[in-house]
Amino acid sequence: MSLAPIAKRLGRLIEKEVRIAPDSIGTAVQDLVGNLVDGDVLLLENLRFHSEEQANDDEFARELASLCDIYINNAFAVSHREHASVVAITKFAPQSAAGFLLIKELDYFHSAMDNPRRPLVAIVGGAKVSSKLGALKNMLSRVNKFIIGGAMANTFLKSQGFNLGKSLVEEDLVEEAGEIMKQAISEGEDYELLFTVKAENWRAVEKLALDCDTPLTRIGQVVVQPGLRLFDNGHLATEPLVSWQHF
Repeated sequence: MSLAPIAKRLGRLIEKEVRIAPDSIGTAVQDLVGNLVDGDVLLLENLRFHSEEQANDDEFARELASLCDIYINNAFAVSHREHASVVAITKFAPQSAAGFLLIKELDYFHSAMDNPRRPLVAIVGGAKVSSKLGALKNMLSRVNKFIIGGAMANTFLKSQGFNLGKSLVEEDLVEEAGEIMKQAISEGEDYELLFTVKAENWRAVEKLALDCDTPLTRIGQVVVQPGLRLFDNGHLATEPLVSWQHF
């Protein structure tokens, strides 16, 4: 999708005109950048319009880097991705640095992992196990409890023999998910998987639980106890949650 609406919203927030480039690379973009004066703001068009972005392509990254004097990564949420605007660009930009927000996120992460208040609960969500596999393994021995939600929970459930039907499952990581669960249980982790489920689908969920002979808990609101520290990596929807516990 085009980032044109983002340019308008950003302009309102910073009370300054934000121009949207017709692309993220190319002669037209270079001309726009070359005509910028102090205080001007130019937003490049969506990088993912080019397949080279997600392929971490060097030539695409080189063109991006040619537009800047300093490259700043301020996006913690995408820093695990091996994309051209995250990884390859640092090979070609004259100077590269972490932004204030990225540094803040990293400082918080290190304090939460290295010297946390206990109990420490990790909430990991998202669609794919593959994008968070390293983080899952790293946190296994550090947290007191795991809550895994979103579509990525399907892969873990599949590893336990559940029939997920047409739900999203990363088949090539089913065995890996099973090993992660075994390791968590062997280390005494209080392991819990959460599904995000829309209310109108509750009957189907109840039937699934009966078919699987699995304890089922309906959670309308999660209450955080005082003193409990949460590390949230990924997005869990706000719909009611369904909990399968203690495999």
